[in-house]
Amino acid sequence: MRASAFAFAVVFAALLAGGCATAPVAFSVSTNAGLGTVAADPEVWSRGSALQLHYELTNTTGQARSVCLCAAAVHVESITRDGQRVDPVLLDVNVVDDPRAFFKQQIRELAGEQELALQTDGIAEGRVEHDQWQLYGYKLMRGRYRVVFSYHYDGPDYDKPNVFHGRIVASPIYFTVE
Repeated sequence: MRASAFAFAVVFAALLAGGCATAPVAFSVSTNAGLGTVAADPEVWSRGSALQLHYELTNTTGQARSVCLCAAAVHVESITRDGQRVDPVLLDVNVVDDPRAFFKQQIRELAGEQELALQTDGIAEGRVEHDQWQLYGYKLMRGRYRVVFSYHYDGPDYDKPNVFHGRIVASPIYFTVE
């Protein structure tokens, strides 16, 4: 794997209820692929993938905000390989009494101008559907990829201050898998 410094940093704005405005939280995504390439995944499961993604949430205000720092708040809006849509593979289903209870431990407070980061290997997405956790993965095969991520949290506040409830959609990032 040829790794460049995290080269694709993109900061996004959100559309808020009152029209187009800057979100109180910025969301950025970067990858170790840089302008180079990463090796193809040996299987669909994202652990062990040569692709590393770095997600960062930044409080852009002077007051404390809270965010959900978990993979389930980061979503794959779209993914294509060589211009063709890539569909996820269902990897795991967990039936639990309260699938959203996991969020309680993941809501973190951000002081003004503070950042929190989450790093993952490969591309996977946790979803809450039909009162159960579902984990989806994307196998990275040879080709040129275009991926759009979003941050979206609409769960409970769990007594945390100023929880950011909203959606921020990223500009696309591009990388090549060999």
